[in-house]
Amino acid sequence: FTHTSVKNGLPVFRLSAGKAYIYNKKEETRLTDVLFQEYDDNGDVSTEGRADEAVFFTQTEDAEFWGNLLFYSTSEEASFSTAYLYWSDNEKTLKGQEDSLVLIQKDSGTEIRGTGFETEARTRIVTFAGSVSGSYVLEDEEEEEAIEQFVE
Repeated sequence: FTHTSVKNGLPVFRLSAGKAYIYNKKEETRLTDVLFQEYDDNGDVSTEGRADEAVFFTQTEDAEFWGNLLFYSTSEEASFSTAYLYWSDNEKTLKGQEDSLVLIQKDSGTEIRGTGFETEARTRIVTFAGSVSGSYVLEDEEEEEAIEQFVE
């Protein structure tokens, strides 16, 4: 099974699965062995991921993923893993469950884990509603100055 969402002639995202169960009346497709790809404005893959299972809501293009999730964002140079995520296409947000642990690892060495994960695709801001721990690696002087101003 493969579903590709296209806007202005370019792919936006692609969901592929080993098996798909289509429920037209419920307007949803249940997927197993899921692969996900998101594309940038040039049509290049910007994020790739996998999950054991997912539900794709055909009317809204929302998606719910669970089981061994692992995503990697080329633009953010980071991976994140968790047991559950919900994508809201209308809000352009990705949310975890309140008590579900999310691990974010940047290629720079930064590693953050926390619960109550949420990120907004438009702003790229990541928040955690619950506990957070980890280590942050400064990548340049501008980043260090921004953190110093934030702490003050």
